[in-house]
Amino acid sequence: MKQSKFETLLDSLQEQGVTIDREAIAKERQSASVRTVFIKVIAVLGGIIGMAMFMGFLFVMFPRSMQSGIVIGIVSLIVSYLFNRSSDGAVKDGLAVSFYISGIITLLIGIGEMVDTRELVSIVSLIAVVLAALSIVIIRNQIIVYLAGVIACIALHTFFVDQEFFVGVNALLLVLIAGVSLLFANENKLRSQSMWWNGYFQSVLMAGFSYGLVLGIICSTQRYMNLYWTDISAVYFITTIGYSLITLGSLYYLLSKQQISSLVVRLGACVVVGVFLYMLGFSYPAFIIGFLFTLWSFNNQSKIGVSFGFGTMVWAMGMFYYDLSMSLLSKSISLMIVGVLFLGVYWLMYKKWECDEK
Repeated sequence: MKQSKFETLLDSLQEQGVTIDREAIAKERQSASVRTVFIKVIAVLGGIIGMAMFMGFLFVMFPRSMQSGIVIGIVSLIVSYLFNRSSDGAVKDGLAVSFYISGIITLLIGIGEMVDTRELVSIVSLIAVVLAALSIVIIRNQIIVYLAGVIACIALHTFFVDQEFFVGVNALLLVLIAGVSLLFANENKLRSQSMWWNGYFQSVLMAGFSYGLVLGIICSTQRYMNLYWTDISAVYFITTIGYSLITLGSLYYLLSKQQISSLVVRLGACVVVGVFLYMLGFSYPAFIIGFLFTLWSFNNQSKIGVSFGFGTMVWAMGMFYYDLSMSLLSKSISLMIVGVLFLGVYWLMYKKWECDEK
């Protein structure tokens, strides 16, 4: 039987004296296969539907005993932990995740029914953050770690909005963007030095990645601007400049990493992107965030990240084009300037290639 290129590479590494755990590699490839992922998705969806019907039955039968949701929630979380500790398998993951989601929701509902105060939303949000943090530490499952990260972001966002502390929402988005960029930049280092990061790096990264895009879209949509906007206009400009600086710093770092030695090319690219970010980013920060995440995803060969990041960029450009607050003349001039800038980038790249060929 003809060996695959991957098997040939492993054989060559072993001949050079590198120790390779083929069983662990085979197990990892099996867990990442399309068939296994499909079974996990079906198991998770089926488990969630089944648990939702069961919880609905309990709440219909016992409408005045919502406090029992605390007990049901704790039991569900314990069952989720036990399923996760059992032998590996797609069905096991599906049941663990479905019990986890049901447990978190039921527990928070039960706590909400017991708490009678104006600060109900804020208290439940903080409890959700604590539960998410404990889930990441105790229930070590890739899907649950991702869900816990998203739950923590949603809970913090809800807490800041309920407290009308919109500076915190801006800070949350800035932290998410900086954190995702640092994770992308230090992926190899984190995975090689920590077994925990090696197993759950992708889950933590995608949690910050996905909610960063969602929050970027929220802050770029007038309909949901009340979930983000602060009366202190300086905060909005400072955070937008922060997004832009992180993006330009990432671009310069990645160009240096690609061994583009010409300082003119690197600075020229940063200037071009900086102008582009200024033209669209201050009105639609989602463009900056989408561009940044697309840039890092392309560098780290993440097809899903490129797809979602690029989709967010296209959405932001569409919003810019149909923005009624701008005149058609301004949009036309902006597009002309962007076209000239891209032609300038092409000229710089062409000169670089010409020098390399010589």
